Amino acid sequence: MKMLAVFMSVLLLVISPIPEAHGPTRQQVEEKVAINAPPAQVWALVGDFGGLHEWHPAIKATAMEGEKKRILTLAGAGNPTITEELKERNEEKMLLKYRIVDQSIVKTVDFRGQKYEVPAVPVDNYLAILSVKPAGEGSEVTWSGKFYRVYKLNYYKDEPRYPEGLGDEDAIKTITEIYKTGLSNLKKTVEGS
Repeated sequence: MKMLAVFMSVLLLVISPIPEAHGPTRQQVEEKVAINAPPAQVWALVGDFGGLHEWHPAIKATAMEGEKKRILTLAGAGNPTITEELKERNEEKMLLKYRIVDQSIVKTVDFRGQKYEVPAVPVDNYLAILSVKPAGEGSEVTWSGKFYRVYKLNYYKDEPRYPEGLGDEDAIKTITEIYKTGLSNLKKTVEGS
């Protein structure tokens, strides 16, 4: 019994540093907007998986490959693309769930003697939900996403801590801007202002 106690003590000492040796932490962003229009009217735009370019100013065009895959061409330098796959479309709940499956590389950065590719949206394992719900006499649209940063290794303690554009802060900032810009323009598009 004494040997078991000693073994367990040693095992705890060996295992205890492991939690600090993890990789990226999953991040989450959620943005909402109130729209002065009936949910069915808002859902007519939001629920069209192939129509994101109709209300998001960062999207130049949307091309569909079948019913569940869309290729977004971004408005901006070089017109990079993002390929997304529809995971769920629920008409009754007015909900879309989708994920990024591929995206263009927009640049390469050097970091500690290695080269890292920076994708159009600096996220990995991205899953998003767009939903429309009644709110008073209008609607509320919620856009939420879960994702990891692109840089898979642990941060360095000294500066710079990660390759330019590939940290948690970069991922959160980019997704927040995408959601805020899109929802703001969706509101203008639906309300006609």
